[in-house]
Amino acid sequence: MMKRTLACFLILALISFVFAEEEIDEFDLLFEEAVEDIVVEEAPVPVVEETVSASSASNSVPQIISFSGSFSGNAGGMGTWEKGDLGGGGVLTFDNTLYMTAKPASDFIIHASINTTESNLDLNLISFYFDYLWKSLYVSAGKKTLSWGNIRMFSTDTYGTVKTNLLSDFGPLVGELQFPFLGSWTIAGSGTIYTDHLDFHSMKYAASYENVFQNTNTTLYGTYTEGSEAAALELKRTIGGFDFYGQAIGRFSDVAFAEAVGTAGFYRLWETDGPDYGINVEYQFVYEKFQDNPEIHKIALETGIKQMGKHRNLKLGTQWGHNFTDGTGFANIAFLIGDIFPHANWTNVLNVTYDRGFTNPEVKLGLVVSLSIDY
Repeated sequence: MMKRTLACFLILALISFVFAEEEIDEFDLLFEEAVEDIVVEEAPVPVVEETVSASSASNSVPQIISFSGSFSGNAGGMGTWEKGDLGGGGVLTFDNTLYMTAKPASDFIIHASINTTESNLDLNLISFYFDYLWKSLYVSAGKKTLSWGNIRMFSTDTYGTVKTNLLSDFGPLVGELQFPFLGSWTIAGSGTIYTDHLDFHSMKYAASYENVFQNTNTTLYGTYTEGSEAAALELKRTIGGFDFYGQAIGRFSDVAFAEAVGTAGFYRLWETDGPDYGINVEYQFVYEKFQDNPEIHKIALETGIKQMGKHRNLKLGTQWGHNFTDGTGFANIAFLIGDIFPHANWTNVLNVTYDRGFTNPEVKLGLVVSLSIDY
C-alpha cells in the first residue's frame, strides 16, 4: 500500500505541473536521442511543401520523384563474465533503408521505404502510404506506423514490455485524419484487407484531442477494438528549462477495468560553450488486475555528455533501468569517439545486468566500430 500511494503521488505531482545487436543500437539511440535530441518538439500539423521544379533552356520539368537513404553497419567483439566463467563473441551487422517520395501535386505526396539487413537480404517493404492536405484537413493512409505520446524511454523495449503505446497493435493498413477544431483532432483506424474488402468488425479505432491549457500541453486519447478499450491523458510542460511530462492509461476488457499504467518523467539539456549535458528520468507504475502480483514499479535513467575533447568528437552516455518489484535491473556505460575516419565511430561499452541482491551479475565488455551515412 505504501508503494502504491508513493507511486500515485509521484505520478500525479509530475503530471500536474557488445553484446547483442540490440544493445549496440540502444547506445546509438542514447547518444542520438537522449543527448542530441533531448528536446522533444510538439507534433506539428503536417505541411505539404510546394513542388520543386527543374528548368532548362526550353522547358520546366517538375521533379516529382526523389530518393534518399541511410546505411549503418557495426563490427566488433565482446567479452562476457557470468558465474565466474569467461566467454566472448563477435558482432557484424548492417542495415540499409531506401526512401522514395513522389510529389505529383503540391497537396499530394506518396511515400515508400524498403529495407534490408544482414539477417534478411530480401527487400522488405517498410512503408507505402500517401499524404493529402486540403486547406487545414490532413489525410494519410496506407502501410505505415503511428506512435502517439511524449513518453521517451518506456516507449521502447529497452526497459521491459512496452505499456505506453496505445497504437502498438495498429497495422499493417492505417488511415489517419487530422483537423483543427478548438484544438487539434486526430482520428485513426487500422485493419486488414480480406480479398477485396475491409472487415470493419475487426478494425481498430483511435482518436486524440490536443490543446494548450495554462501553458500545459494536454492530450486526451481513446482507442477501441471489439472487446478491448483504452483511455489516456497526457500532460507536458516546461518549467525552469526542464520539460516535465506524464501519461496515465486505463485499459478495459468489454468495458471492465483490466489495467492501469502511469508514467512520468523529465528531461533537460544544458548547452554550453564546451560540452553539452543531458539527463532524462522516467518512473512507471503498472497495475494489472488479473495478475497474481498486480503491481510493477520501475525507473529509467539516461545521462549523456557530448562535444567533449579538442575536436569535440567525444561522447559519454549512461543508462540505468531497475525494477523495484522483482529487484532486477541493468546498467550501461558507453564512450564514443567520433570520426575516427570518415563516417566511422568507435564505441566502448560496459554492460552489467543483475538480479535481486546482486547475487548473480553478468558483465559484458565490448568495442564496436560503426559506419553510417545518409545519401
